[in-house]
Amino acid sequence: MQLELDQIQGTVLRPRPTPYVGAYLLYRIDDPAQARLMLRRLVPHVTTAADWQEPEDAAWLNIAFSHPGLRALGLSRQVLDGFPQEFREPMRACEAQLGDLGEGDPTNGKLPERARFDIGLLLIAPDRATFEAKLAIGHTARQKLAGVTPVSRLDIRAPESGRDHLGLVDRASRPFVSGESGRPRAGQVRARAGEFLLGYVDELGRIATGPGPERLWRNGTYLSIRKLHQKVALFQRFRKENEDVYGEELPGARLTGCPHMLLCRRAVYGPALPAGVLDDDGIARGVVLECVNADPGRQFDFSPHEWIFDPGLPAFVVSKGSEQVFLPGISGLRYLAGAMPD
Repeated sequence: MQLELDQIQGTVLRPRPTPYVGAYLLYRIDDPAQARLMLRRLVPHVTTAADWQEPEDAAWLNIAFSHPGLRALGLSRQVLDGFPQEFREPMRACEAQLGDLGEGDPTNGKLPERARFDIGLLLIAPDRATFEAKLAIGHTARQKLAGVTPVSRLDIRAPESGRDHLGLVDRASRPFVSGESGRPRAGQVRARAGEFLLGYVDELGRIATGPGPERLWRNGTYLSIRKLHQKVALFQRFRKENEDVYGEELPGARLTGCPHMLLCRRAVYGPALPAGVLDDDGIARGVVLECVNADPGRQFDFSPHEWIFDPGLPAFVVSKGSEQVFLPGISGLRYLAGAMPD
């Protein structure tokens, strides 16, 4: 079955531009009518996966929702209760499975930290000017809508080195999705579209579906998002104090990666800490891990910290927030922007 690329939001399949600059813009819904108006203004500007291999516009604007956000928009209780448990419940409910205990407990920080959000705009562009143009679209859509309140913004960017703050390569996990155009690269794993998109057959031979009318969930998916703070000064101090043991190598660190059936990417946030600085400057820096999955309960089982260090080493990476969000297809966005009769 061919993918309906013009109905799929671009972040699902599009390769991120290199270099990149972007942001996560998060909002709270205080007036559902105004929120639906904002959506109607935004939908014509949402970037799809059409021509994703050679897009005319290398930047994108996409829209995601938390479960409270769908409730605030006015979805019925019956539909809301039909979403997967992992999407309905706060991520802190599975803190033990994810390893978010102690300092990494999600109650120490959320996405956004210590505040509820309902709607998220995902912006990515190859340069600052293009990013600002996408950002202006979001600002214009919210003009004179006091019932949609900004609650958080997290800027992301590509480091010049192509590595994150701990020196690890910024890479993505990307299987070849059945129904997309082209051929898989050498060594690239094939995966059925239903692993990542609702409305298609998954690896179990079932059609992945969602609750409510088909136009709400078809070509939609879920994003599992984790904000991971990196203790760069502690890391650099440890390396300096133990350079006779590790030399130029990272101290026992290795990427655990994700299961090959996951479609994941990382984005870096925060300015680089200059080499040789051994004291924390108080500025937040780290990575955001984003995984696309049609069944968050079956797929969201990757390593909690993405990196594993030798036992006994300091905790260089700490979770500062986790969230499951729903990324509708274009028909779903239009449905949510309308009256949503059940």
